[in-house]
Amino acid sequence: MNIDQPGKSRFIKTVRSNLISALKKTPSTERSDSFMTQSELARLLLITPQQLFKILNEGNPTLGTIWQICNTLRISPQSLFEGTELEDMNRIDPNIEQILKDREKKH
Repeated sequence: MNIDQPGKSRFIKTVRSNLISALKKTPSTERSDSFMTQSELARLLLITPQQLFKILNEGNPTLGTIWQICNTLRISPQSLFEGTELEDMNRIDPNIEQILKDREKKH
C-alpha cells in the first residue's frame, strides 16, 4: 500500500487518537474510582511522563513500544487502526502478526 504524506499524517493522527482514547477508558490500577492517567501509564511502562508525552504527541514509537502500551492497557494493537485505511483489511500483515506472536512468547 502506497500512502501519500497527507495520508500518512492522517493515519498517525488517528492511531495516536485511538491510543489516547483507550488510555482514557482504562481503569486506574492505583485508584478504583477513576481511569488511568498518562503519568500512571508511564510508571507502568517504566518510562518518564515526558517520554510518554513524546510518544503520544510527536514521536514515532517502535512496534515494541506500541506492543508494550497495548499490553499495559489490555487492548489489541489492531484496535489502534480503527478509522484508518488499514481498518478495511481483514487482518494485519502476516509478517507483523508473526513478530507480535514471537514477542508475546518471549514475555
